[in-house]
Amino acid sequence: MNGMNKSLLVAFATVMLVTGCTKSPEPYPMVSQPLNGPTTLDMQGQAQQAADSMLHGIAGKFRMNGQKILPASFVDERDMDKTTPFGRLLSRQFSNRFTQAGYSMLEIKLRKNILLEKGHGQLILTRELEKIRDAHDVYAVLAGSYVTSQNRIFISAQLIRLADGVTIAANDFDMPLSRDLRSLLVQ
Repeated sequence: MNGMNKSLLVAFATVMLVTGCTKSPEPYPMVSQPLNGPTTLDMQGQAQQAADSMLHGIAGKFRMNGQKILPASFVDERDMDKTTPFGRLLSRQFSNRFTQAGYSMLEIKLRKNILLEKGHGQLILTRELEKIRDAHDVYAVLAGSYVTSQNRIFISAQLIRLADGVTIAANDFDMPLSRDLRSLLVQ
């Protein structure tokens, strides 16, 4: 073996050792894209991706067993006392993703001692948080809001610890305001 081949062999072995010893972090969540470019996710896909990001943020910080999360309907930023079918559906999609990840989600519709106003969903009001926490042993509330512009809808989701009101996970995202989404924004 000549000197040049030995040098190349040593350089190759060094590169393999260095790159083999370093572990590159896996991005989370992993979303596969087709080779011809990114695609636009639908509402459910966007909600799942946002929920996955929140779940990643609380991994290892939140004990799943016995700690319940109360999903609240997402509310319109322009009138925080109201929600729409869009807000209720978005809440359900986030709740489903948390359930799939193993978290205990409290189904408020099955409880008789919490009043649900027709058309308003499970709105979380500050004065009710302590009563809800104590009555149902709820650790956190999954809440959110949205606001529309002419062509987009902007959504903000938070997981709020009830004991002290601290946000322990959050995500913001937006999507095109399609005709289908517009129909879900009508009360």
